[in-house]
Amino acid sequence: MNKYCLEKISGIFGFLMIFIITIIILKTPVASGYELSIYNSYPIYFWLFFVLSSSTGIYIIFNQLNKQKSNLWLLGFFLIMLSNVLFLCMPLIRGYALYPNGDALTHLGWVNFILLNGNLESADFYPFMHILATIITDLINVDYMQLITIIYISGYILYLLSMNLLAKVISNSENQTILITIFSVPLIFSFLLTSIHPFIFAIYLIPLLLYFYFSGEKTNKIQNRILLLIIAVCIVFIHPIIAFFIILILIGLVSSRFIHQNLGELISSWFKHQNFDKHNSKLSKYSLGLPFLVFVIFFTWYISFIGIQRNIKRVANSLINGIGSGVLYSQLNTLNSANVSIFQSISIFIYNYGGIALYLLLFAILMILFLNSVRTKSVKLNELNFVILAILISVVSSGFLFFNFIVAEPIRVLALPLIIIITCNGLLFYHIEGINLSKTRSKIIRSLLLLLILSTLVIGIFNVYGSDRTVVINLQVTNMDINGMDWSIDYMDKNINITQAKILVKRFQDLRLKSYEFNEIWMNTSKYTPQLIFKVDQNDTPTHFGYDENYPISKTFNFEDHYMILTKAGIIGNNILPYNVRDKGHQYTDDDFKKLNNDTTITKIFDNGEFQVWRIYG
Repeated sequence: MNKYCLEKISGIFGFLMIFIITIIILKTPVASGYELSIYNSYPIYFWLFFVLSSSTGIYIIFNQLNKQKSNLWLLGFFLIMLSNVLFLCMPLIRGYALYPNGDALTHLGWVNFILLNGNLESADFYPFMHILATIITDLINVDYMQLITIIYISGYILYLLSMNLLAKVISNSENQTILITIFSVPLIFSFLLTSIHPFIFAIYLIPLLLYFYFSGEKTNKIQNRILLLIIAVCIVFIHPIIAFFIILILIGLVSSRFIHQNLGELISSWFKHQNFDKHNSKLSKYSLGLPFLVFVIFFTWYISFIGIQRNIKRVANSLINGIGSGVLYSQLNTLNSANVSIFQSISIFIYNYGGIALYLLLFAILMILFLNSVRTKSVKLNELNFVILAILISVVSSGFLFFNFIVAEPIRVLALPLIIIITCNGLLFYHIEGINLSKTRSKIIRSLLLLLILSTLVIGIFNVYGSDRTVVINLQVTNMDINGMDWSIDYMDKNINITQAKILVKRFQDLRLKSYEFNEIWMNTSKYTPQLIFKVDQNDTPTHFGYDENYPISKTFNFEDHYMILTKAGIIGNNILPYNVRDKGHQYTDDDFKKLNNDTTITKIFDNGEFQVWRIYG
């Protein structure tokens, strides 16, 4: 029997799973309106077919460890990429008008502004992705509202290919390349994978930046250094936080080479197994100057924006006031106030962050073993590079968890060090595995590693989209939402306040009315035109429309004129919460709507089936 027969059979099985997935998709009608979770639109076995197809690809790649070099791993890599891309296209396949909502609508609005006016908004301080999206729109002649899927799929493919390129240039063996590739394929970045936010787009470029850095140091070719500079500068104009971390990464790499070059002899005298080659770790003037150059560009560009200045003050105040206002505190406070049980809290954590936790746990174990192995096994320069980077970025990123450092979601905070940790895990696992292990122990360790990666894969597939498992509603935007907001823009009085329920009116406004300045808080010019800006209440419409405390509804709003906008997402969104805590969430029952219809101080003035506008008279 051919020694690769099992891998080929596995490949056929994986593509068969994708074929079955395609048949099910073709036979299932698209969404006719808002659905609470995309996972509920198909039977559970449909999603398990995605798990099987990607798992087969991982198995094929994993099986190439310690085997004669072949290109068979490409079969597994392509299978995983195809499966994941198809999975990430599910909102488009379901016929959603847009996906996701939130920030994506504002960024599409920025793109629309460039298309309409031929220039950037003065408040657009991270313009690169918006310019790129505009170019794509012109090149392929697609409506700007269809850009989201194109951009996030392209970004994901770029990330996978870049990780493989980086793995090849930093690895000391084929096995390390395979391990880094395997660690990079699970959908570890959760909902960020379906976002066009510049944040995740900048993160996707980090592996490519590192590839050109290490290939430039390895070959000393000028074209690699030029491309490195171009990507570093591009990231500065994509997102400020990632640009800041790029500066840290470049400083970390320079520090690593400095340690290797100047302290190598001292370390070698302590640990006789360490052989530091000064030639390979020599610091070039280019390496020393690049972090400084990127910092100058970063500082010159961002310091002029009022929005950035306010965020800098916010960070400084958080540091002065101390721990207690960060992302972690906010998440724990939410769980505590909802009286969620310990079992439910653990379940929510696993579904949202279980894959990341497994990667971080593995990294912690590998770091301990790595440091313990320094006396007995020689450390390669790239292993030292990524150990230093992983520690540096992880320490700085932890500040975002404990302090009020702008980033609102834990997954964004964790995404920052993940790129480095994914690479570090591949390098260190191979380093540790080679330390006097018997064949039996080596097989056990590899089996556990495969189990960890497959577990991460499964968790990833079930947390990209909102569900009752992650306690996140579907981020779907329907045609009724868009049509309703268009009606609101045309006919609602802009001087009357709006109360809303799980719909971000300002985001829809950004999508449709980007002929005005973005938002007063970001302003640095005098072009702000308030007559075009909706006045939106900071707090959502109260639970039960306030009828549990007041009657009529006008009393809830202090007898002031208001518009109330309701969507299907706002009406049924409470059903995403665990059953035992739903009474603590915002909810609107049938009895509430009966009271609403009988209330003489409020009138429904628009209803297209899923988007309602009510007029509250003071």
